[in-house]
Amino acid sequence: MTNDNFLDKALDRDEETIRTMFSQSADKYDFLNHLLSLNLDRGWRRTLANKSGYQNYGKNVRLLDLCTGTGDVAFEFLKRDDFSGTAVGIDFSSRMLQIAEKKAAEFSVADKVEFSEGNALDLKFDNESFDLVTIAFGLRNLSNLAIGLNEMYRVLKPGGKFLLLEFFKPDSSYSRLISNFYLRCIIPIIGRIVTGQRGAYDYLPVSRDKFISASEFDVKLKDVGFKNINHGFFLFRIAALHIAEKL
Repeated sequence: MTNDNFLDKALDRDEETIRTMFSQSADKYDFLNHLLSLNLDRGWRRTLANKSGYQNYGKNVRLLDLCTGTGDVAFEFLKRDDFSGTAVGIDFSSRMLQIAEKKAAEFSVADKVEFSEGNALDLKFDNESFDLVTIAFGLRNLSNLAIGLNEMYRVLKPGGKFLLLEFFKPDSSYSRLISNFYLRCIIPIIGRIVTGQRGAYDYLPVSRDKFISASEFDVKLKDVGFKNINHGFFLFRIAALHIAEKL
Protein backbone atom coordinates (compact mmCIF):
# COMPACT_ATOMS: atom_id res chain seq x y z
CA MET A 1 0.00 0.00 0.00
CA THR A 2 1.38 3.43 -0.92
CA ASN A 3 1.68 6.10 1.75
CA ASP A 4 -1.12 8.11 0.09
CA ASN A 5 -3.47 5.13 0.18
CA PHE A 6 -2.49 4.39 3.76
CA LEU A 7 -3.15 8.00 4.76
CA ASP A 8 -6.51 8.03 2.97
CA LYS A 9 -7.64 4.91 4.82
CA ALA A 10 -6.48 6.33 8.15
CA LEU A 11 -8.36 9.58 7.50
CA ASP A 12 -11.47 7.52 6.77
CA ARG A 13 -11.04 6.20 10.35
CA ASP A 14 -10.34 2.66 9.15
CA GLU A 15 -9.63 0.94 12.46
CA GLU A 16 -7.19 -1.66 11.16
CA THR A 17 -5.14 0.99 9.36
CA ILE A 18 -4.96 3.18 12.47
CA ARG A 19 -4.04 0.18 14.62
CA THR A 20 -1.22 -0.70 12.21
CA MET A 21 -0.02 2.89 12.11
CA PHE A 22 0.33 3.20 15.87
CA SER A 23 1.74 -0.29 16.33
CA GLN A 24 4.52 0.55 13.86
CA SER A 25 5.50 3.64 15.85
CA ALA A 26 5.00 2.13 19.33
CA ASP A 27 8.64 1.46 20.19
CA LYS A 28 9.60 5.13 19.75
CA TYR A 29 6.24 6.63 20.66
CA ASP A 30 7.20 7.98 24.11
CA PHE A 31 10.52 9.37 22.93
CA LEU A 32 8.88 11.23 20.07
CA ASN A 33 6.03 12.57 22.20
CA HIS A 34 8.53 14.18 24.55
CA LEU A 35 10.84 15.36 21.77
CA LEU A 36 8.18 16.84 19.50
CA SER A 37 6.39 18.65 22.33
CA LEU A 38 9.68 19.93 23.80
CA ASN A 39 8.76 17.81 26.82
CA LEU A 40 5.63 19.90 27.35
CA ASP A 41 3.39 16.84 27.02
CA ARG A 42 4.41 15.82 30.55
CA GLY A 43 3.07 19.11 31.86
CA TRP A 44 -0.16 18.75 29.89
CA ARG A 45 -0.86 15.37 31.48
CA ARG A 46 0.10 16.77 34.88
CA THR A 47 -2.43 19.57 34.43
CA LEU A 48 -5.10 17.07 33.39
CA ALA A 49 -4.55 15.07 36.58
CA ASN A 50 -4.41 18.19 38.75
CA LYS A 51 -7.73 19.44 37.40
CA SER A 52 -9.48 16.07 37.69
CA GLY A 53 -10.14 16.49 41.41
CA TYR A 54 -9.36 12.82 41.96
CA GLN A 55 -8.87 13.51 45.68
CA ASN A 56 -12.62 14.15 45.95
CA TYR A 57 -13.57 10.61 44.94
CA GLY A 58 -12.19 8.82 47.99
CA LYS A 59 -9.72 5.99 48.40
CA ASN A 60 -11.36 3.70 45.85
CA VAL A 61 -11.40 6.11 42.90
CA ARG A 62 -11.62 4.27 39.57
CA LEU A 63 -9.99 5.70 36.44
CA LEU A 64 -10.59 4.61 32.85
CA ASP A 65 -7.99 5.81 30.35
CA LEU A 66 -9.10 5.28 26.75
CA CYS A 67 -6.72 5.11 23.79
CA THR A 68 -4.17 4.69 26.55
CA GLY A 69 -1.24 3.97 24.23
CA THR A 70 1.77 3.34 26.46
CA GLY A 71 -0.18 4.37 29.56
CA ASP A 72 1.27 7.78 30.35
CA VAL A 73 -2.02 9.39 31.44
CA ALA A 74 -2.81 6.49 33.78
CA PHE A 75 0.71 6.61 35.20
CA GLU A 76 0.41 10.34 35.87
CA PHE A 77 -2.28 9.43 38.42
CA LEU A 78 -0.89 6.13 39.68
CA LYS A 79 2.57 7.46 40.54
CA ARG A 80 1.11 10.07 42.90
CA ASP A 81 1.32 9.29 46.61
CA ASP A 82 -2.18 10.64 47.26
CA PHE A 83 -3.84 8.58 44.50
CA SER A 84 -5.02 5.40 46.19
CA GLY A 85 -7.36 4.11 43.50
CA THR A 86 -7.02 1.86 40.47
CA ALA A 87 -6.91 2.39 36.73
CA VAL A 88 -7.90 0.55 33.57
CA GLY A 89 -6.18 1.38 30.28
CA ILE A 90 -7.83 0.45 26.98
CA ASP A 91 -6.18 0.52 23.56
CA PHE A 92 -6.54 -1.46 20.33
CA SER A 93 -2.78 -1.74 19.72
CA SER A 94 -1.37 -4.79 21.47
CA ARG A 95 2.17 -3.50 20.96
CA MET A 96 1.36 -0.25 22.75
CA LEU A 97 -0.13 -2.23 25.63
CA GLN A 98 2.94 -4.44 25.92
CA ILE A 99 5.03 -1.32 26.46
CA ALA A 100 2.47 0.03 28.96
CA GLU A 101 2.63 -3.18 31.01
CA LYS A 102 6.42 -3.07 31.06
CA LYS A 103 6.32 0.54 32.28
CA ALA A 104 3.79 -0.38 34.99
CA ALA A 105 6.27 -2.89 36.38
CA GLU A 106 9.10 -0.36 36.22
CA PHE A 107 6.99 2.22 38.09
CA SER A 108 5.90 -0.40 40.68
CA VAL A 109 2.20 0.19 39.97
CA ALA A 110 1.37 -3.05 38.15
CA ASP A 111 -0.96 -4.08 40.99
CA LYS A 112 -3.01 -0.90 40.54
CA VAL A 113 -3.60 -0.95 36.77
CA GLU A 114 -5.06 -3.31 34.21
CA PHE A 115 -4.28 -2.84 30.53
CA SER A 116 -6.59 -4.47 28.03
CA GLU A 117 -7.03 -4.53 24.28
CA GLY A 118 -10.38 -3.05 23.37
CA ASN A 119 -12.41 -0.50 21.44
CA ALA A 120 -13.61 2.81 22.88
CA LEU A 121 -16.80 2.45 20.82
CA ASP A 122 -17.80 -0.76 22.61
CA LEU A 123 -16.68 -0.67 26.23
CA LYS A 124 -17.09 -3.93 28.14
CA PHE A 125 -18.01 -2.27 31.41
CA ASP A 126 -21.25 -1.82 33.34
CA ASN A 127 -23.02 1.50 33.47
CA GLU A 128 -21.62 3.97 36.00
CA SER A 129 -18.39 2.05 36.65
CA PHE A 130 -15.78 4.83 36.77
CA ASP A 131 -15.22 8.11 38.59
CA LEU A 132 -12.92 9.49 35.90
CA VAL A 133 -12.66 8.84 32.16
CA THR A 134 -9.63 10.25 30.35
CA ILE A 135 -8.38 10.21 26.78
CA ALA A 136 -5.28 11.92 25.39
CA PHE A 137 -4.89 12.60 21.67
CA GLY A 138 -6.99 9.61 20.67
CA LEU A 139 -10.44 11.07 20.14
CA ARG A 140 -9.71 12.08 16.53
CA ASN A 141 -9.05 8.43 15.74
CA LEU A 142 -12.51 7.17 16.67
CA SER A 143 -14.54 6.03 13.69
CA ASN A 144 -17.75 7.33 15.28
CA LEU A 145 -17.44 10.26 17.67
CA ALA A 146 -21.06 10.18 18.86
CA ILE A 147 -20.93 6.50 19.81
CA GLY A 148 -17.62 7.00 21.58
CA LEU A 149 -18.86 9.93 23.65
CA ASN A 150 -22.04 8.10 24.60
CA GLU A 151 -19.99 5.12 25.77
CA MET A 152 -17.78 7.37 27.88
CA TYR A 153 -20.84 9.02 29.39
CA ARG A 154 -22.47 5.65 30.05
CA VAL A 155 -19.58 4.20 32.08
CA LEU A 156 -19.08 7.37 34.16
CA LYS A 157 -20.65 7.49 37.59
CA PRO A 158 -22.91 10.44 38.43
CA GLY A 159 -20.57 13.16 39.65
CA GLY A 160 -17.74 11.75 37.56
CA LYS A 161 -15.54 13.73 35.19
CA PHE A 162 -14.45 13.34 31.60
CA LEU A 163 -11.05 14.85 30.74
CA LEU A 164 -9.61 15.11 27.24
CA LEU A 165 -6.34 16.29 25.73
CA GLU A 166 -6.60 16.75 21.97
CA PHE A 167 -5.52 18.65 18.86
CA PHE A 168 -8.54 20.48 17.45
CA LYS A 169 -9.08 22.37 14.22
CA PRO A 170 -7.84 25.95 14.78
CA ASP A 171 -10.55 28.54 15.32
CA SER A 172 -8.46 31.63 14.54
CA SER A 173 -5.97 32.69 11.88
CA TYR A 174 -3.28 33.17 14.54
CA SER A 175 -3.57 29.67 15.99
CA ARG A 176 -3.88 28.22 12.48
CA LEU A 177 -0.59 29.84 11.41
CA ILE A 178 1.37 28.68 14.47
CA SER A 179 -0.10 25.19 14.66
CA ASN A 180 0.24 24.56 10.93
CA PHE A 181 3.95 25.29 11.08
CA TYR A 182 4.39 23.01 14.09
CA LEU A 183 2.17 20.13 12.96
CA ARG A 184 2.87 20.24 9.21
CA CYS A 185 6.56 21.14 9.12
CA ILE A 186 8.25 20.09 12.34
CA ILE A 187 6.41 16.94 13.45
CA PRO A 188 6.30 15.02 10.13
CA ILE A 189 9.98 15.62 9.35
CA ILE A 190 11.29 14.62 12.77
CA GLY A 191 8.85 11.73 12.97
CA ARG A 192 10.07 10.28 9.68
CA ILE A 193 13.73 10.69 10.64
CA VAL A 194 13.35 8.96 14.01
CA THR A 195 10.93 6.16 13.09
CA GLY A 196 11.44 5.73 9.36
CA GLN A 197 7.63 5.78 9.11
CA ARG A 198 5.64 8.48 7.35
CA GLY A 199 2.07 7.43 8.11
CA ALA A 200 1.46 8.47 11.72
CA TYR A 201 3.19 11.84 11.43
CA ASP A 202 1.64 12.79 8.10
CA TYR A 203 -1.71 11.71 9.51
CA LEU A 204 -1.63 13.96 12.58
CA PRO A 205 -1.92 17.42 10.94
CA VAL A 206 -4.38 16.28 8.27
CA SER A 207 -6.62 14.51 10.77
CA ARG A 208 -6.54 17.64 12.95
CA ASP A 209 -7.71 19.76 10.02
CA LYS A 210 -10.55 17.32 9.26
CA PHE A 211 -11.68 17.34 12.90
CA ILE A 212 -13.90 19.88 14.66
CA SER A 213 -12.89 22.93 16.70
CA ALA A 214 -12.68 22.98 20.48
CA SER A 215 -15.84 25.09 20.69
CA GLU A 216 -17.71 22.71 18.41
CA PHE A 217 -16.65 19.86 20.65
CA ASP A 218 -18.23 21.66 23.62
CA VAL A 219 -21.55 21.33 21.79
CA LYS A 220 -20.97 17.60 21.20
CA LEU A 221 -20.39 17.10 24.92
CA LYS A 222 -23.55 19.03 25.77
CA ASP A 223 -25.58 16.94 23.31
CA VAL A 224 -24.48 13.75 25.07
CA GLY A 225 -25.57 15.13 28.44
CA PHE A 226 -22.38 16.45 30.01
CA LYS A 227 -22.55 19.55 32.22
CA ASN A 228 -20.05 22.14 33.49
CA ILE A 229 -18.11 21.95 30.22
CA ASN A 230 -14.87 23.92 30.03
CA HIS A 231 -11.78 23.96 27.85
CA GLY A 232 -8.41 25.68 27.81
CA PHE A 233 -5.36 25.66 25.56
CA PHE A 234 -1.64 24.91 25.66
CA LEU A 235 1.26 25.95 23.42
CA PHE A 236 -0.23 28.76 21.29
CA ARG A 237 -3.61 26.95 21.23
CA ILE A 238 -2.11 23.89 19.53
CA ALA A 239 -3.42 21.49 22.18
CA ALA A 240 -6.59 21.73 24.25
CA LEU A 241 -7.82 20.32 27.56
CA HIS A 242 -11.55 19.70 27.96
CA ILE A 243 -13.23 18.94 31.27
CA ALA A 244 -16.89 17.97 31.66
CA GLU A 245 -19.03 16.41 34.38
CA LYS A 246 -21.81 13.85 34.48
CA LEU A 247 -24.31 15.09 37.05
